[in-house]
Amino acid sequence: MTISDVSVSAEAKDFGAYRALSKSAIVSVSFAILAAGGLLAIPLMVFALCGLLFGVIALRALKRYPSELTGRGPAWVGIVLSLAMFGGATGRHTWIYLTEVPEGYQRISFYDLRPQRRSMKMISDVAVDLNGKKVFIKGYMHPGVKDQGKVQQFVLVPDMKTCCFGGQPDLFDMMEVTLTGTTKGKTNLKYSTQKLKLAGDFVINVNVLTRNQQKQVAGRLVGGLFELRVDHVR
Repeated sequence: MTISDVSVSAEAKDFGAYRALSKSAIVSVSFAILAAGGLLAIPLMVFALCGLLFGVIALRALKRYPSELTGRGPAWVGIVLSLAMFGGATGRHTWIYLTEVPEGYQRISFYDLRPQRRSMKMISDVAVDLNGKKVFIKGYMHPGVKDQGKVQQFVLVPDMKTCCFGGQPDLFDMMEVTLTGTTKGKTNLKYSTQKLKLAGDFVINVNVLTRNQQKQVAGRLVGGLFELRVDHVR
């Protein structure tokens, strides 16, 4: 055997020993890192599920092609970290949900205030029952007041579509908000696209329906069926 044969044999051995790092394992770790955003926003928890999925895919590929792939360690890191992030985010958001409503207030949504389909009633039974009661609701500030600095009155809408694109919301998808002097911590707010958590006295302005007396509200909008006199901003 010549020296050249030995050299070629060594190179072939080194080449045969080379194994590529699993791309799925790398993706799993990447998603696991991004999953930290799930601690702040529920939709971002999907990154944790993606990290778990790609971690499992990586382990299966490593088992099937042991001589071609490596990366078992990163795959397990992605799986464990994804599970930890998902569990942490689930616990955090559950805790927030259970504790965000002030004592003595009832959680509601804009969906509760809409009349049922095929119903002859102009206002839902839920809304009528809530009239004059203390409620807790989430929503977005309508952009009609974004150029007015800090405001004490604004219109609350249910979703980002209405929030960001503006326009006249549906009568049942808007609530005139007034920050009262008893609001804890804040007596006015500056326009923001972040979701607001408000609590206060819910009032129905029946004249809007019975006499069709829609009034101009904050942000040059027309409505005024639902009002919320806020004493808690969270």
